[in-house]
Amino acid sequence: KDAITKELCEGEFKHYVLTYDNILKMVNIILNVRSNLPTVLMGETGCGKTALIKCLACATNTELEAVDIHGGIDKARIHKIVEKCKKKLKSMENM
Repeated sequence: KDAITKELCEGEFKHYVLTYDNILKMVNIILNVRSNLPTVLMGETGCGKTALIKCLACATNTELEAVDIHGGIDKARIHKIVEKCKKKLKSMENM
């Protein structure tokens, strides 16, 4: 807990403004993930999606795989990313 608090307050997120709206988004994301629901964050460029999810991952001590989806990405690339995550999860289950 102390290491996470230090990272959030002094590290990469020391300038991140945690608003009521951001806290509600984080709670929603956690509930979706715990319920095995797909979670997609959408918004304009620069609105803070990546910062929000990185902060949440740090606060929950969770590894993050952030993927930018855009017009130039094809389904093979997305499939490759999902398979990589599945392999990582399998290796973590065997520990």
